[in-house]
Amino acid sequence: MLMRYVVTGLSNDDGLAIIELVTAVRKTIRGDDGTIISVFDQGGAGPTLVLLHGLAGSVREFLPTAASLKGRFRVLAVDQRGHGLSTRRPSNLTRDAFAQDVIAVIEELAPGQTVIVAGQSMGAHTAFLTAAARPDLIDRLIMLEGHPGGNVNSSEAVRIGQFFGS
Repeated sequence: MLMRYVVTGLSNDDGLAIIELVTAVRKTIRGDDGTIISVFDQGGAGPTLVLLHGLAGSVREFLPTAASLKGRFRVLAVDQRGHGLSTRRPSNLTRDAFAQDVIAVIEELAPGQTVIVAGQSMGAHTAFLTAAARPDLIDRLIMLEGHPGGNVNSSEAVRIGQFFGS
């Protein structure tokens, strides 16, 4: 499905906002558990870059980034399970399931390639787990506001789970 969206908030040297109409192709990947993962394929030249948003986010957060990187990379922005246009309430919310989704995206949309994976917060943790599970698929790993162990406070995970379960 062809998607067109407007990217705002960029500015030129004069401080004026730039509004840009960007086109991406929305693709879907079905996980082993039936979860649908939505991916915005921005296209572009160069190596494949997979972008992963943080908790409660979506690919919308990375649209300006994807638009600016299109000249140097093929950008795939992933709505992680439970977020954005992916399945909203998947049955499996384990960290392994998130990593397996990214592996499926890479294998289906960039077969035979190693890719760069960049993630922010929860997306950084997913990127780290993906690289640990399948280092053969990863050329470079970029972690923004992430920690390899996730949050070191286990009660925080319980609190977040209760929030999203309400």
